[in-house]
Amino acid sequence: MHVSTGITIAFGTTTGFGTSFLGEVLDVTPPSISRGSVDVSYSGLATATPKAKEFLPTKLYEWGELSVTVGFDPSYDVEAIMEAAVETITLTFADSGAATWIFDGFVTNIEPEAPLEDKATATVTIKVTSDVVIST
Repeated sequence: MHVSTGITIAFGTTTGFGTSFLGEVLDVTPPSISRGSVDVSYSGLATATPKAKEFLPTKLYEWGELSVTVGFDPSYDVEAIMEAAVETITLTFADSGAATWIFDGFVTNIEPEAPLEDKATATVTIKVTSDVVIST
């Protein structure tokens, strides 16, 4: 088991997350990975009746989305972030091995929240568009 003590995020061409990008990073959910399945069930056999569907895994898999919660500065130009091109993103985990995940992605959603008498935050969602290179 690993206890997370922090993570840094850097973008290839912009300043990245931190005090200059929407605000301070509060929470990070790294992208998930998944692959599909193909139903290969066949019910045309005269000698046996299948009792369960059969599936095969697909060859292609998909990296999901990176979700980052930040302290939100409402004066920042969120439209410029939404219009930005695909960039290389580096996640560096603050563990003893300093593992990194490097991938390409772009922002798909910025969801600000400004509760009464509490800190303003925003959840930023980034779609992964490439393989993720993991190194330690």
